[in-house]
Amino acid sequence: MPLVNQTRTSDHRVAIFDWFSARSGLGASKVMWLNQPTPRKALPAGTLQILNRGKKIGEDYIQQVLNGGILERKYLGIREMVIQAEIYTGPAAVDTDLEALELLEQALGALNMRQVIDVFQVADLAALDYEVLNVADEQVGERWERRALADVRFSYRTILFDDGTDPAPDDGVYVADVDAITQVNGTATWNE
Repeated sequence: MPLVNQTRTSDHRVAIFDWFSARSGLGASKVMWLNQPTPRKALPAGTLQILNRGKKIGEDYIQQVLNGGILERKYLGIREMVIQAEIYTGPAAVDTDLEALELLEQALGALNMRQVIDVFQVADLAALDYEVLNVADEQVGERWERRALADVRFSYRTILFDDGTDPAPDDGVYVADVDAITQVNGTATWNE
């Protein structure tokens, strides 16, 4: 069997979606992952997008277990990903209405709340920091649309599992001993 990725990617997506939809105040029905085959949500609305993931942080820890003569390996490591969070609203009708910038500030401020940290920890995820909030208001037809966005950096635990039976490159047979070619004996030998 080839190397299997056991990283909890779907749990990451659920935890991030739940944080953003709840803490921005938009609610789950008003938030979506970008590039989905669904129509755009009515304002106010929010989108999430994974900009990049998989940046390796440090060295992986390798657990090795001999299981019935087959060497199994589990690679445990820390990776990083960046999520873009964006909120769209109409202009405030009255002074007490929250616009995109305020809603996004609410969500980002909640990253330090113990309840949010705990949910992320259960999903093997941690919010590290976020870039400066950007305002990207745009005129859409006859009206202005308020837009605010920020890139949020997360770390997560990754698990890659090798059951030792992958036919390439060594058909699951691991070499136990190697004698290197030397000037003394001039040959190379190995034992399986």
